[in-house]
Amino acid sequence: MRPDYPTIAPVKKAKDLILSADRNPQVRNSLFGCFAEVCRLPDRAFLLWDGCVRQSEKYSWPVGFKDKWKTLGYRGLKNARRNGPPRTSFTVAGGKYRSGWELDHVYDRPTLRAASLPEERHFTQSAGLICMTPELHQERERDIYLLWLLRGLSFLRFRYDPLGAFSGSQPDAHGFVDFENRDVFWP
Repeated sequence: MRPDYPTIAPVKKAKDLILSADRNPQVRNSLFGCFAEVCRLPDRAFLLWDGCVRQSEKYSWPVGFKDKWKTLGYRGLKNARRNGPPRTSFTVAGGKYRSGWELDHVYDRPTLRAASLPEERHFTQSAGLICMTPELHQERERDIYLLWLLRGLSFLRFRYDPLGAFSGSQPDAHGFVDFENRDVFWP
């Protein structure tokens, strides 16, 4: 038995459920229904800023960013620290942010770093963001099975699979497999 077996079993179980949901619309609908009251996914995949990483100080938007933002008619640019740009991406992508809920990155910085994936390609990617109740967020941080189910919801909705864990194939530079309906705002 491998020393990391306790971690592998729940991940395999979650991946098996997601792959079953990928093949069976009833399982898929049931799975999304289970999470309907405790989390919200955006409506579409939208990368706000290819190059943005988490920082503790206020963000400085690149030269020309705000002009393009206004020209395209977007509103609600969040310039807050830490999650301002991801929250903007989430809401522009049709995500319903609820006050008091947490905006969670289902692929966090340590995961991306361990997989040698650039954080700047994923930090403001709406497909990897889920708005969830504080209780679900706390549980997600403790429960690897739940984390992988949430990652699976992103895969089912957007084919967002930056680790290639659900598809078994190499994702494109932005973490997608077999998915064309997405936007990159900047650059």
